[in-house]
Amino acid sequence: MEIGVAALNLGAGVKCLLSDSVAFRVEYRLAKYWGKRTVTYPWGETFTYELNRIDNNIMIGMSLFF
Repeated sequence: MEIGVAALNLGAGVKCLLSDSVAFRVEYRLAKYWGKRTVTYPWGETFTYELNRIDNNIMIGMSLFF
């Protein structure tokens, strides 16, 4: 059984150069997933599978350039 899932991915970030070979960065990412499917079993019972999930991520890091 498959559930059709829609996805929305958004993100933004900032990178600041500290020197010629080092940078500091901060990123934000948002991912939203949603979907729905209704199943009717042979004995007549119906069940609806639903997915509604939101992921928020904040990432902080350093970049090194060689």
